[in-house]
Amino acid sequence: MRINVLVVEDDPITAEDISEVLQECGMHVMDKVPSGESALEVVRNKKPDVILMDVNLEGELDGVVTASMLNETDNIPLIYLTANSDKVTALRAINTHPSAFITKPFDESNVIFAIELAFSNHLKKIFESEQQNIKSQEAIFLKRGDIFEKVMLSDILYIKADGSYSHVFTKNGKYASSNNLNAACKNLTMPSFMRIHRSYVINTDNVTGFDVDFVYFDEQYVPYSKNNKEELLRRFKRMT
Repeated sequence: MRINVLVVEDDPITAEDISEVLQECGMHVMDKVPSGESALEVVRNKKPDVILMDVNLEGELDGVVTASMLNETDNIPLIYLTANSDKVTALRAINTHPSAFITKPFDESNVIFAIELAFSNHLKKIFESEQQNIKSQEAIFLKRGDIFEKVMLSDILYIKADGSYSHVFTKNGKYASSNNLNAACKNLTMPSFMRIHRSYVINTDNVTGFDVDFVYFDEQYVPYSKNNKEELLRRFKRMT
């Protein structure tokens, strides 16, 4: 997943140098603008992932004022990259809650690391916020690739343990969880979920068949233990 970066820098040579560094590291420079006014316009229309902001800019808005205005309307991680590092400027910048404050001349690796860290922390905050806001009876967020996707609990077929991790199989595909099976089950508040094996939890609502060894979800199947057989059969009888 490429990180889309907005570069706000009034020196065209510096802006170009920064852009080349970012592009060489696989990032996408969404735009390069010299003023706070133009930065606000780009954010309204394009929504970058991270903003790299100088403090001294063209126009009436400096970088700190621009950042304050962006904070009122958007939730985008911002990194200051500036030669202006006096105490007054630093205090003004801190009050806008930036992800980092890097002084010029800058080290390329520090800039790249700051952008990647800012973006990663931003995604984590979004995920944690969404987890708290959704109703636990309805859905959870699970990771597929680099994206956290909202998954309805009713769409989950089964969960398979994989050491300290687990894999969630749904009607729409497979997801990864950084939790072990016990921790993952804490989010499964629907009564239809049942542990049938030390390595498997199933959603009995989505079972399409069973035999003496396996529970089936159409063409997929998982084993169940003898210790869980009686409870499993009792649930299925209740369903019928």
